[in-house]
Amino acid sequence: MGRSWKIAFVRARHDPSLAKIPDAACNQLFMTGPRSVLHYWQTVTEGWLDFLGSAVFPWVDIPAYATPKNARAQLVADAVAAVRAQLGDDLSAYDSYVVLIYPGAMWVPNPMAGQFKQPDRIWTDFTDGGATAAPNGKPACAVNYESSDLTFMFHESGHGLGFEHSYGLLNNGVDWDGKAPHEADFVYGDPYDVMSSASFGTRSDPTVSTYWGSPVFFTAPPAGWWTPGRPSRLPDSAYLGRGPHYAPTDSVIGMGPAPARAHIHLWEPKAIPEADVRHLPMPTLNAAPVRVRLQAANAREHGTRLIAIHPAGEPASGEGRVYLEYRDRSGWDAGLDEGGTDLARVGVVAHTLTSAANAGVRPWYRGHINVPVELDSDLAVAASTVVVRVVAADPQQRWVDLEIDSAFDRTVHVDIHREDVVLAETWNGLGVTPCGDLIRTGFSTIATRMTFTPTAVGYGGSGIPEVKAPKVTWTVGGTTIPAGTWSGNIAIGTSDGEFNVDFILDPVSWELQVTGRGGERYTAEVKVAVSEADGAYEHFATATFNPLGWENGVHPGDRAKLDQCLHKIFGRAGVRAHDHLIPLDRIDPPRRDRVIQANLERLGPLADALRSEHPAEAAAIDEIVALERSARQQ
Repeated sequence: MGRSWKIAFVRARHDPSLAKIPDAACNQLFMTGPRSVLHYWQTVTEGWLDFLGSAVFPWVDIPAYATPKNARAQLVADAVAAVRAQLGDDLSAYDSYVVLIYPGAMWVPNPMAGQFKQPDRIWTDFTDGGATAAPNGKPACAVNYESSDLTFMFHESGHGLGFEHSYGLLNNGVDWDGKAPHEADFVYGDPYDVMSSASFGTRSDPTVSTYWGSPVFFTAPPAGWWTPGRPSRLPDSAYLGRGPHYAPTDSVIGMGPAPARAHIHLWEPKAIPEADVRHLPMPTLNAAPVRVRLQAANAREHGTRLIAIHPAGEPASGEGRVYLEYRDRSGWDAGLDEGGTDLARVGVVAHTLTSAANAGVRPWYRGHINVPVELDSDLAVAASTVVVRVVAADPQQRWVDLEIDSAFDRTVHVDIHREDVVLAETWNGLGVTPCGDLIRTGFSTIATRMTFTPTAVGYGGSGIPEVKAPKVTWTVGGTTIPAGTWSGNIAIGTSDGEFNVDFILDPVSWELQVTGRGGERYTAEVKVAVSEADGAYEHFATATFNPLGWENGVHPGDRAKLDQCLHKIFGRAGVRAHDHLIPLDRIDPPRRDRVIQANLERLGPLADALRSEHPAEAAAIDEIVALERSARQQ
């Protein structure tokens, strides 16, 4: 059984000359639409919250105000009083209130009226919306018609439900005036929680390191609703200098993200099905790693969607607990990025429950691991002994496999992907197998592109933006790619001579792509060196660049015919192919040529051994060997 909660949506107009916003638009935005305030909190709590009995009240008029800043408590009080006076309802039957202030600012007399091109009235600052308490003690919030997007409404209505602010990175969310000296705090420091929506961890102080969290996505408003930053009677000139949020061309509503599942679980553990929560003890030194498959937090199928790691002797408040969740781009998290430098990226996210000054135990964002993994594959969760690594990930973003322990050893490895591209081909020769199949012979010129993807364990990994990323250096065939060079051509040395290759280096993932010229076959060592930003703790991993260069002999598309004929001959002679030949189906392209040569060397002695008892089959094997050798000499 969930929790019943009734919200009163009160619409208060302080300028009676303005036309009222249509009921249909208000109902859709607050209650009935798929992206309404109620639908948001129903879905993110998986139906735990029941809003039956909530209502959008008819419009009421309230007195005009002259000092909109810090007036939210008075505005809410005026709106509640107007509902009582005009509609006869004291709102006592409701659990919390969302009060829409319309318009979001007000006209006042212009002290320069009468002068050239000066209007009689001017527009004041926007109302400072936010959470407050109604006169009867019920939780309430004021939302501004012009400047309050859905993210703001989700956040402020969440306070009415009992959600508090989340914490994490040091950010400027408390810097209300935006002027130096820039105030900074850990509150609002979570890029993955709507209850940090004053900042989402953004630090914009130009005197220190800056970083940005923007997990919000956008949509068109309901018909008849606002165009953000543009009340119906406000001229474009009134928005000059107000910043992009108030631009006259802005015509979308921002919303998201979902609350951190750590926050929901702290607020009400029963709001997440217990079967979807995996509980683990805090890892201890030298304990064996625990491997867990973690489903995306927004997944609807049952499976582990939240990991809760408990310290020994955990208090009733949960302080010291660690949470892990995997956030993808579905649902209310559509604003998460899949690449770039935004703090709000698709990935595995860590939170702890930690005491905040004068606020009690709150969820703290402790960093994330990008998925797909770029370079840094692990995270040491601050205020705990937890080290978590992503060891596998579903390309469709449905799950990740994690290893959880307390070890922080540094290692590096490289994954390799190759593409062999035919540049030119000449297959003019024709041959006939002993089984009567026509096959093409000739050659093709091939260019090889290989991608080397490094993954580091134990580097960076603290989750704090100020910690610099690991340093990465690539060397190909003895030639080091210069720092800050992201593409170009380099000469590399090999045992077969010097060759030129093209390269592309990704500055975020440090993935290296190397392309050789067609018709060249050689082997070159590829080495990646990874260290901390200051050069400490350097480790290496090596791989091989081995372009195919060319293919000759039997056309690859006809080789199956030759193999099938050979198996028929073996069958008649009572010989098992795998006892004598190396199968080609699992051989990588650079080794295939050598394996074909090795198989040809084996077929001659085999034919000699069969010649006395199976002369016809021996002769057929000789014919295949001759055909293959002739084709390879073209």
